[in-house]
Amino acid sequence: MHIRSLFTYPIKSCRGIEVEELYLLPYGPKYDRTFVIVDGKGQFLSQRKHPKLCLIGTAIKDYVLLINIPDVGEFSIPLHQGKGVEREVVVWDDVCRGFDEGDLIAGAVSSFLGTSSRLVRYAPQHPRLRHSSHLNACVSVSFADAYPLLVISQASLDDLNQRLSQPLPMNRFR
Repeated sequence: MHIRSLFTYPIKSCRGIEVEELYLLPYGPKYDRTFVIVDGKGQFLSQRKHPKLCLIGTAIKDYVLLINIPDVGEFSIPLHQGKGVEREVVVWDDVCRGFDEGDLIAGAVSSFLGTSSRLVRYAPQHPRLRHSSHLNACVSVSFADAYPLLVISQASLDDLNQRLSQPLPMNRFR
């Protein structure tokens, strides 16, 4: 098997980063879906309803998450586990807790999306557990949809693209 590319998505539903390697933690790749944007009720926001999320760029440099919001600005969040105000987060049917990253970034994201939003960091001490029917056990996962890893073969992507009028790149599959 040959791995052609690896991507990590520090903020769920925002633009990802191609990386050379992944460091795996019990709940998934380090820095992958470590953050999520939620509404006032703690419900996660996704590109399904907020397509502008794909325009929010992310980068990691010197243990800092850099967030670039078009026409708003660039923001930085230290990646060391900070503690802020705890907030309930709902990802699909799962309820867990995370740490709110504050009013500055919340205001920037809200302004860009045109809806009240907060940026929340995953709190490993409050794990989000998903039942795996394949393992017949619960697994810990960050803010990813269902499982810590998604693996797609090039052959599968090629097959799909033969059936589409516009081909999709691999990084569209998160």
